[in-house]
Amino acid sequence: MIFAVEKKAATGPVTASSIAYLDHLRPHLARAAMMSSRLEFERVRAAMDALQIAGLPAAVLRADGAALALNDLLEQMSPRITMAAFGHVRFQNAAANDFLSRLLEQSRIARGSASGSFPLLGVEEGAAAVVHIMPVEGGARDIFTNAALFMIVTPVDRQRLPSADIIRGLFDLTPAEAKVARELATGRDVGAVAGHLSVSKETVRSHVKAILSKTGMPRQADFIAAIASIRPLK
Repeated sequence: MIFAVEKKAATGPVTASSIAYLDHLRPHLARAAMMSSRLEFERVRAAMDALQIAGLPAAVLRADGAALALNDLLEQMSPRITMAAFGHVRFQNAAANDFLSRLLEQSRIARGSASGSFPLLGVEEGAAAVVHIMPVEGGARDIFTNAALFMIVTPVDRQRLPSADIIRGLFDLTPAEAKVARELATGRDVGAVAGHLSVSKETVRSHVKAILSKTGMPRQADFIAAIASIRPLK
């Protein structure tokens, strides 16, 4: 943090007494700056801890993609998600990095109002997931002054996905649509779903279109994330 104290050139040079007065204020300004910075950091950490309690890996990002803070769940996703040079978020999957770069550029052009989701394919180190990038807007800007974006990861746990009947009831889908929805949530693509359900790819695509229309979600990845976030009662 830099404090710049200026005066008009027409009023002459800065006097020794003025410099002495500013030197007297320097430790007070330093303490105030440190306390302000610490308060913002603690607020960011509190937000990350809250998402951790909800079981969601998350980070707060600057506009350039550098992480201001991240929770332990996100750190545990290494090497799939790591912090590169200067604290920038990097994915093991090249396509995911491309998605993030495009969203950061859209956010820059839209002055922080852009958002989006993209898939993170499953590997030996972990299951598939959906990454959500959301802007820090409204009153949150007053709390997270240097933050531009939230990054939240929704793991797709195939062992904990709700049944087709539950999905049908929650989203008012037909039995066929609910089956397709659950198959997609397991990580299968359209071709694999068609083969598993013994239907054509065109039929699966038609069901996907109906699902998105009924749920009001613009993209398949958003719907899969919604299903993945459902945790059945024990």
